[in-house]
Amino acid sequence: MVETVKKTFLERFATEPLIIRSPGRVNIIGEHTDYNEGFVLPGAIDKSIYIAISKRDDNRIELYAGDFQETYACTIEDVAPTKEVWPNYILGIVDQLKKSGARTVLIGDFRQTYQQLMNAGVLNLAIVPRVATEKSALMVLPDAAWSRRIHGLIANQLARRNPGRAHAVLVGGSGGYTVSVRAPLEKPYGADALCAKFETGGGRQAAAGVNQLPEADYARFAAEFTRAFPG
Repeated sequence: MVETVKKTFLERFATEPLIIRSPGRVNIIGEHTDYNEGFVLPGAIDKSIYIAISKRDDNRIELYAGDFQETYACTIEDVAPTKEVWPNYILGIVDQLKKSGARTVLIGDFRQTYQQLMNAGVLNLAIVPRVATEKSALMVLPDAAWSRRIHGLIANQLARRNPGRAHAVLVGGSGGYTVSVRAPLEKPYGADALCAKFETGGGRQAAAGVNQLPEADYARFAAEFTRAFPG
């Protein structure tokens, strides 16, 4: 992987990069254990995130996402959140460096391995269905910034890995849940009809969701979900 990242960087930017690797990690952890003085067991795994960077002599930031084959560029003065999403990880770092008074410019082959982590199932290894049948599985993620960002991606990943099964991924917070539903890829319909039964629900036949599912409606949603995708 180091050679692949280096080769890509040299081809695009024609300069020798500094390559940094951060290994993925899993935690063996019980319910609410970590903040109640219990024991947890972290362990590094064989999937990693790599980033290649180098200095520039001007005020431009040039980014490249290997998995998406997408580029993004701006000046240091124009750093701001972007709708493309993936550059925001790097732009956020630049913003904090600016605020600290530093003048550092990053050029990166960023997110080179993010999709590989998704493909390897790293982001859903610890997700245990709260409700499960042969044809459906409902997961509830913790209320956290990362889960709010990627619950839809996780739903897509689960659907691809289990094409005969429907999936619902819920993120808790603010007295209720945000819901992503994916119909089975083998029978891609029914998600919209299910979500339409709830006030803020809607979407397409294969993929739909509920923007705000009240906590009091969780049991009804779980029952409707298993009923919509019986098995």
